[in-house]
Amino acid sequence: MPTATAARFPTTLGLSPTTLMGVEVGGSCRPTYWLVRILFIRALSLLTFTTFLMSYRQTKQLIGDDAILPLANVIKRPVNPSRPVLSIFRYLKPPYNRTIDRLSLLGMLLSLIHLATGTASLLTLLPLLAIHVSFQSVGSVFYAFGWESFMYELLCITALMCPLTPKRHITLPVPSATIYLFRWLLFRVLLGSGLIKLHSGDKKWRDLTTMNYFYETQPLPNPLSPVLHRLPKAYHKLETLTNHFIELVVPFFLLAPTRFLPIAGAINVVFQLVLIASGNLSYLNHLTILPALFCFNDEIIGFLFSTATQSQAIIAEYVSQQAATGLFGATGWVRWLVNAAAAGVTAKLSVPVLQNMFSKSQIMNTSFDKFRLVGSYGAFGSVSTTRTELVVLGANDASGPWREYKFKVKAGDVDKPLRFLSPYLYRLDWLMWIATFGGLERNPWVLRLLLMFARNDGSVDKLLERNPFEGEGEVSWRRERESG
Repeated sequence: MPTATAARFPTTLGLSPTTLMGVEVGGSCRPTYWLVRILFIRALSLLTFTTFLMSYRQTKQLIGDDAILPLANVIKRPVNPSRPVLSIFRYLKPPYNRTIDRLSLLGMLLSLIHLATGTASLLTLLPLLAIHVSFQSVGSVFYAFGWESFMYELLCITALMCPLTPKRHITLPVPSATIYLFRWLLFRVLLGSGLIKLHSGDKKWRDLTTMNYFYETQPLPNPLSPVLHRLPKAYHKLETLTNHFIELVVPFFLLAPTRFLPIAGAINVVFQLVLIASGNLSYLNHLTILPALFCFNDEIIGFLFSTATQSQAIIAEYVSQQAATGLFGATGWVRWLVNAAAAGVTAKLSVPVLQNMFSKSQIMNTSFDKFRLVGSYGAFGSVSTTRTELVVLGANDASGPWREYKFKVKAGDVDKPLRFLSPYLYRLDWLMWIATFGGLERNPWVLRLLLMFARNDGSVDKLLERNPFEGEGEVSWRRERESG
C-alpha cells in the first residue's frame, strides 16, 4: 500500500485486489470498454491515415480536374440520381485539385491526433467522416469498393461513442448500443461474405476447391501467395471448409451470450490476420478486425496496456459513475436518446439488408437507403481458375516498335518481385484487374485511360511505374491486349 491515503474505486478490469498508482482496486463490476476504445481508436486512426495518404498520392489523377473520371462530371450527373451527393465538393467550385490535397492532409492530421492521444471527439471525428464520405461520393469506380462503405459505417458508429469535446472523454463510457452496433456490423460483414459464396453459383466453393486457385488469381498477390498456392490440395480443401465455418457459423456466436463473444472475436481476428498475410487485399481485413475488438473487454485486453493506463481506465470508470446524470451528463437523456435512435434506425434499415443477404440473387457491397448508413457486404463470391492480365502498349506507328506501359504493382512482368502492400491500395492497379471481367462494355473508364495515354501530357504518370513515351508528345497508336 502507498504511504498516502489511497482512494478506493470499484473494479472495472476484473483484477484481483491490488493497488495501481495509488488507486486501490477490489471487488467486481460489469465489463468495461475504456481500454478497448483506446485500442480501437488507435487502430482505426492508422487505417484512416492510410486512406488519406492514398487520397493525397492518387486521387488527383483518378478524379481530379484533369483526371480519368473527373469528379465535376459526377457532381453534374450523379451515377444514382435518387441518392444525394454527400460531398464537400458539391458546394465548391473547380478547380478541385488543391482542395483534394488540403482535405487529404487534414484527414491525415486528424488521424495522427487520434493515434497519438488514443481518443477522439466529435470535433475531430466528424470532419474526418465528412472528408471520407466526400471522396467516396464522387469517387466513381475508384471509390466503389466495399471497404469504402464499410469504413463509412464504422466511422458513423464510432461517432456514437465519442464525446463532443476531448475533455469529456473521461466521463463518457462506451454506450451499450454502440457495442452492439459494432457486433451487428461484424455479423453482417462475415455472414454476407459467407452467403455470397453459396449464392454465386461458383461450384468451387461447394466442392472445396476454391483455394486451389485463389492465391494465383487474386487481384494483387504478395510474396507469400505463391508459397501458399503450392501447398497440397488437401490443405486447400481444409482452408475452404474453415472459411465456410468462420463466415457462416461463427457470426451467430456474435449474437450469443457474453461468454462466447471472446471466442468468436479471437477466431475472427486470427482469420483476418491470415488473410492479410496471404495477399494484398487492401484494408478490408484490417477493417474487419476493428469491430471484433468489442467482443473483448478491458479485463481481457488489459495486458496490452501499462499499469498507468489501466489505472486511468479505473479512474475514468469511477468518475463516469459519479458524474451528473443531467441533460448532457455521461448517462444523460440526450445521449441515451441518440443511441436509442441510432439502434432503431439501424434495425429498420437492416431489414432489406437481411432480405438481400438470404436471397438467392444476393447483391454484395450495396445498401438500400439513400444515405448508405447500413450496408450489405461480401467478398469473392466467385474465383477464377485462370488469371488474365490487361497489358497496355503504345507505338508511334502501327508497325511498331510497341512499348509497354508499366504499372506500379499490377501483375504482368513475371520477373518483377511481388510486394507486401496491405493496407495500402493502388486503386488503378486493382481496377485493371477488375477490368478483365466484362471487358470495355462494363469498364468504359479504360477507354478514357487509353485516351490519356495517347495524349501523353503526363496527367496520369504518377499512377504508373513507367510511361515509355514520357516527354515524347502524343502517341499515335496504342492498343490493349490480354495475357493469360
